Amino acid sequence: MGTDVHCKETTKDHQIALPTGTVTFLFTDVESSTHLWETHPDLMKDALARHDRVVRGTIEEYSGSVFTTAGDAFCASYTSPHQAIEAAVTGQRRLAAEEWGDLGPLRVKMALHTGNANERDGDYFGPPLNRCARLLSTGHGGQILVSEATANLLRDELPAGVQLKDLGAHVLKDLERAEHVYQVLHDDLPATFPDLRSERPGLDAVDHLAAGRQAHAAEQWEPLTLP
Repeated sequence: MGTDVHCKETTKDHQIALPTGTVTFLFTDVESSTHLWETHPDLMKDALARHDRVVRGTIEEYSGSVFTTAGDAFCASYTSPHQAIEAAVTGQRRLAAEEWGDLGPLRVKMALHTGNANERDGDYFGPPLNRCARLLSTGHGGQILVSEATANLLRDELPAGVQLKDLGAHVLKDLERAEHVYQVLHDDLPATFPDLRSERPGLDAVDHLAAGRQAHAAEQWEPLTLP
């Protein structure tokens, strides 16, 4: 896939009952897959089949619903952000444990975002999907990124061994509101990556984002505290 995941150009599973209301989305994408197909077409056939089994199996193990696939990318939905982050961490650990042979490590980037999306005919529509896709496009293979909406819901109940690293505010392509981004940390996963593929917002945007966070926290809970 390229740097963006477009979940409308997909294979859909119309037989599943999708979560509705407030939904946590998990998007995944193989990094540099076009180059890998060009240089190792025979190896990629087997590798992608194993990748698909690992990713789909892990998503469903944690009660997620795969609603679309696009090439080597998966789009899944969860009623619980806790199940979503556990699926992401477990999926990365399993992919890292696979033997990829001469192909080298198959690196998959992942992103989590929570919001209210419209479900129709086995698919979702609305801004949360765009935000999750844009968040995913800023990441790197092996990295799990989390939006602030999802981080707020996870803050008191992170899975054992999981922490969130504050990466600050970032401008996502074509979206007016900057996003405060977090990276998932776990002892079994890489912790160091290049800078996100995004721009940092100007001071006015940072102030606006901070004001929104403070107002939201004052209404619903005390300020977010994460490592």
